[in-house]
Amino acid sequence: MNVSRLSFFKSLSEFKLDKFKSVHHIVFINEPGADAGGLRREFWELVGKEIKNSTYKVFAGTDDRYYFSYDYTLNEKTENSIKLYGAVLFFIL
Repeated sequence: MNVSRLSFFKSLSEFKLDKFKSVHHIVFINEPGADAGGLRREFWELVGKEIKNSTYKVFAGTDDRYYFSYDYTLNEKTENSIKLYGAVLFFIL
């Protein structure tokens, strides 16, 4: 999977959802590196940070506890992020 750090959410949203179940090789765009496990681990850390991003207000909580937030305005952007996060969580659990 080729991923951009600068537009991480956009990179995630461009993947077909079934690709998440077979994330074996990560390439960060415009960065040298061979994925021997470290880049994949970093990818999943970035996914976790993105899911907790307060911009979308899908999750709320503290550093050690998160839960679905019901305090958001439902619009197309929020709806798409909820679907994406749901798919990602489905495949990693």
